[in-house]
Amino acid sequence: MRGKEKLIALLAATAILTGNAVAAEVTLTWDPAIGIVSGYKIYYGNTPGAYSTTIDVGNTQEYTITNLDPLQDYYFTATAYNDYGESNYSDEIRWPGPPQQIENLSYNINNKTITFSWTTPKKTGAGKTIPENIDIAGVEIRYTTGSASPPATHDQGLLSTTVQCEAEQNTSADIPVTPGLTYNFSFFVYDAHDPPNFSVPTSLSITILPKVPIINIAPNQK
Repeated sequence: MRGKEKLIALLAATAILTGNAVAAEVTLTWDPAIGIVSGYKIYYGNTPGAYSTTIDVGNTQEYTITNLDPLQDYYFTATAYNDYGESNYSDEIRWPGPPQQIENLSYNINNKTITFSWTTPKKTGAGKTIPENIDIAGVEIRYTTGSASPPATHDQGLLSTTVQCEAEQNTSADIPVTPGLTYNFSFFVYDAHDPPNFSVPTSLSITILPKVPIINIAPNQK
């Protein structure tokens, strides 16, 4: 059997309580393989490309894996098999996924300071992939200057500030700036995972215009 069978989506990533410990369960779905299929196998582990656990799920396109540690990263892939062999791995997916971006970003420039305001996203809900028991921990603001592009990842550019905040919280930050420069800011939401997951950036560029001095000239008095 040849080709990749694409593991298309995580349908759910919900937190459940098992005894005194919080565990997570993940439901995986995938497209049916082309050709004669006897069944599918799910492979997963805590390192990309290294799968410590294999589950033969039979001939189905949906399977729920339980008792996952919500503070660990998991990497999933799938294969199809029949009497003649097993397919290649599908595309790998990671759980938990990254947080969503900040919302309602606005700013105000006052002399040599920019005050940014935003709303942090929800922890859960449609399109939100953070498990309920993993909190949003804060927002990291990074920047470049001049004609450089805004930082695309949380380890690029210069760190301006880190603001601790919770989900669905209106938050602000004062950033010192130098008139005459263009600043390219990126905002990254991060969660309480260890190491943290970072959102894709919300980016914008702002040119700080220098203030032109104003001279009041009184008319000649005769």
